[in-house]
Amino acid sequence: MDGLSTIRFVFDIKEGGVAIAKFLIGDADDEEEEFELTNICDPICDLLRGLVTMINKQQTDDDEENKYVVTWYNDNECFNWELSLDRDNYLSVKITESNSFFGDELFEAVNTSCSITDFLQAVVTELDAYIKRIGLLKYLELWGNNEFPLTYLLFLKKYLMDKGLWQPQSASGSAELSAECELLLK
Repeated sequence: MDGLSTIRFVFDIKEGGVAIAKFLIGDADDEEEEFELTNICDPICDLLRGLVTMINKQQTDDDEENKYVVTWYNDNECFNWELSLDRDNYLSVKITESNSFFGDELFEAVNTSCSITDFLQAVVTELDAYIKRIGLLKYLELWGNNEFPLTYLLFLKKYLMDKGLWQPQSASGSAELSAECELLLK
């Protein structure tokens, strides 16, 4: 893909146990792929875990194929994210959608690629801002089943920092998360 491609990732819990995620790699005027997710799966944790696993594998000398599959689903649909990272740090993203976990009526929703660091910046920027805005406790309250995967997010932020692609920002504007961190110190 050329340097003019846009990568957008959006995540928001709309109501208890139901979230909307949006994803786009393409031109600015392309339509985003939208996913309705429920807390019967743990989509954010699965995606972040997959990215961490791929980065860790990339940093070894293994010649094995560096792939990870993330499955997001709700009561009516299943979305399989097939992520594949090559030696040149390009991430292939193929998302297929079906009307069941078993792949009936399968169709391809996304099939594209981009730099892994561009993809990480889009995902980490969105989730970092989201958790700073609502806090860890509110996330658990809204999501219901699973805690926010903070360790994976921190790993990916550190990875981007080590590459010089993430600049630490002041804690202002994240009063909710700051108050929660203060609880740890008490």
